[in-house]
Amino acid sequence: MNFPYPEKFATWLAQPGFQKLSEADASSYLGEYAGQAWSVQLDNSRYVLTTIGSSACNVFSRDVDGAMTEDLVVGFLGYLKTQGATYESKRITPKSALADGVSTSYSVFVEGQVIMNIVLSIAPSSNGASQIALTASKTGT
Repeated sequence: MNFPYPEKFATWLAQPGFQKLSEADASSYLGEYAGQAWSVQLDNSRYVLTTIGSSACNVFSRDVDGAMTEDLVVGFLGYLKTQGATYESKRITPKSALADGVSTSYSVFVEGQVIMNIVLSIAPSSNGASQIALTASKTGT
């Protein structure tokens, strides 16, 4: 929830359980983009969080609860609605995707202008948990 707010985001990243990855380790998650990555341990779950400049944030995880993750994203969008935003969602899962895998795109609007796009991809894993990729990107200024 702190991603759109740089000061809160920096404070959030400084909490215990967040370990900044080396440039070499981060490159596995950043691909061709310049940015930073953190290994995150919260409760019993492990994540990798990346930032690309000040406009994009990605969260990667495996073996987590897909339904709970989707509920968290919808909860975040509900919070943004209390701040005057609206959103639209669209399933974008390609037909070639694995059975039961799903990707959903959310566009967040303020005063009719898109300010953020979020893509949540959930794929089942063999142990009954899910593999998650979540991307949030700010648009405009």
